[in-house]
Amino acid sequence: MQRQPKWLIQFEEARQAGTPGIILTGNTNDLVYVEGQSIPPCLVKIYLGQYLQRLGYEVFYFSLTHGLQHLPTPNGNRLRLEIIQKIADPKDVEQVLFTFTPVLRRRDIKVALVVDYGDHLCPTSQGMNAVLAPQHLFALQTFHAWCR
Repeated sequence: MQRQPKWLIQFEEARQAGTPGIILTGNTNDLVYVEGQSIPPCLVKIYLGQYLQRLGYEVFYFSLTHGLQHLPTPNGNRLRLEIIQKIADPKDVEQVLFTFTPVLRRRDIKVALVVDYGDHLCPTSQGMNAVLAPQHLFALQTFHAWCR
């Protein structure tokens, strides 16, 4: 019997229920391995990307350090070019999130954006949003909008 991590079971339940935005918390640099799958042990963010790719998603990664990256697929070049051409600076949080908002709302394609260290983009403010920098408020509002 194949045993999946609890977070993957919860993620899959939410995905199948049609949840438009799923936020996972934890260390994306932890290693994960699911026995019985052909994905070798790898970082959570890589595993999630490969998992979603097998479900037909075009997968992108974003981190402040590495910027926007695309998990290559045989037929994903058109979408990759469409997105990359709109972003002058792939490390600019506002450009990336602004560009992905209409893309993630499209119903004709399956797209996933794995955001590494999302808590660095919109840190906890303990309910006092006035203490957040404008780019943190932008990220917070964008993530909330994606989940509608």
